Amino acid sequence: ATLGLLAASRLEVKQAIGKTGGVKITMNAMAAHADNLAVLEPALTTLKHLAAACVENKERISKRGGIDELVQILNRFTDPVADLPIIRQAIGGLANLSSKHVE
Repeated sequence: ATLGLLAASRLEVKQAIGKTGGVKITMNAMAAHADNLAVLEPALTTLKHLAAACVENKERISKRGGIDELVQILNRFTDPVADLPIIRQAIGGLANLSSKHVE
């Protein structure tokens, strides 16, 4: 959760997190705890924030298969009530990965 809060801050912080392995750590946690909502939701939130307005992190996430992983998560978690927090974060991650912006 702390990494997610840091990832939501300034671009320089997001870039530093990405450069020091934050994307890899976050995606590894998502894979290792794919059915543990207490880990998956904050990891998705972190990934979403890391991708927001940061081209370097978007590339890191994409190269590690992040887009496919987010789509797979959306295919697994389909209950619009029980799975809403997961669905919301996964869609937010996809939206941030696909957004075009000027840095």
